[in-house]
Amino acid sequence: MVVKAHDPEVWWQDVAGIGTILGHEYQTADSLIIWKAVTHDLPILERALVAIRASLDG
Repeated sequence: MVVKAHDPEVWWQDVAGIGTILGHEYQTADSLIIWKAVTHDLPILERALVAIRASLDG
């Protein structure tokens, strides 16, 4: 997929995987892993998505 190739810094498989965990297995989610995702990984994902949107708009 072109979006996934756009930014190799984003671990796209993990993005999909955390959605599955939070949607179906939230009671077993490790709060430290979730906190790391929010504080470290989410800003990286946000930058990638902003860049992808700008490339589509432009």
